Amino acid sequence: LHLSIRRQRQMCIRDRLRLAALLVMLVSHNASAQSFLDSLAEKYSDMFCEHEGFLECAAAKKGECVSAIERSVQHCDEFALQIYEETEAGEDSRPSGESFADCFSTTFANGIDLEEEKFDSCSFPALRDHQNELREKLRSKRS
Repeated sequence: LHLSIRRQRQMCIRDRLRLAALLVMLVSHNASAQSFLDSLAEKYSDMFCEHEGFLECAAAKKGECVSAIERSVQHCDEFALQIYEETEAGEDSRPSGESFADCFSTTFANGIDLEEEKFDSCSFPALRDHQNELREKLRSKRS
């Protein structure tokens, strides 16, 4: 692909990852900071490690995936806790969410030995499916 098209595609994928990160974080809001982090790791494990397409594309085993997610959430907990605090205070957590998404995706990709471009293409179907599930949950709550 032409360099400018490739860059645009990567930006779109990163935007989707950020959106997914924000949606997961908002859904994962809990009573304490530690339970928030635990819930975040659980939601990401469900999103990626339970998605057969992601595991196959990434050539990763489920246990390896779960461990990499737990390490990534722990490594990026500073940003995640910032989101938690901003959400608790009723503030806009999007900038912190973007910082967390960048940190998480880089750490997670490295944790399962994937190059960034390959990670983006593998994660896209899992993110899309998760976003669709969240939309369905929101629709059913409104009904």
